[in-house]
Amino acid sequence: MEVHTESHLLSICVGIRWHQYLLNFCTLFASRFISTEDSFCSIAVSFCMGVSIVQEIIHDVGQAIWEELCPEVMPAPQTAADWRHIADGFERCWQFPHCCGALDGKYCIIQAPQNTGSLHWNYKRSFSITLMALVDSRYKYIMVDIGAAGFEGDSNTFKNSAFGMKFLCDEIPFPPY
Repeated sequence: MEVHTESHLLSICVGIRWHQYLLNFCTLFASRFISTEDSFCSIAVSFCMGVSIVQEIIHDVGQAIWEELCPEVMPAPQTAADWRHIADGFERCWQFPHCCGALDGKYCIIQAPQNTGSLHWNYKRSFSITLMALVDSRYKYIMVDIGAAGFEGDSNTFKNSAFGMKFLCDEIPFPPY
């Protein structure tokens, strides 16, 4: 058994408090970005931090929020019975039998990111990213894909998404009809 000195235990406690302080600070950046739509530059200036640090913090906090809440808020159907339930909802609400979801994509206009050339340029003559969603009969999200390059159409965005790849490899347990 290792014996810790008082100074070692103190450094561990300070480290824990420092970690909690940083966590609160990072959450503050992200909540300000989400709630006020401030730019990274404006947040960086407000907190006397570098823009790249603010970008990284906000990205990491957003990723952590997504990973924590996604399974709870938007659980993906796992079994044929789950997909059958969705199909029954479409038949009941919309008289559309054997439908396991409604899929659509949306272009969101953005300012062109630096050094990307025409990657985000779309046929509507603007820079954009593509948001794609699959919803059930009550408009509840089943799957989302966010951030595909604007030059890609709905079919390529779907094909390159995680859900699309599973669909094309026949790995989704759709119910037999």
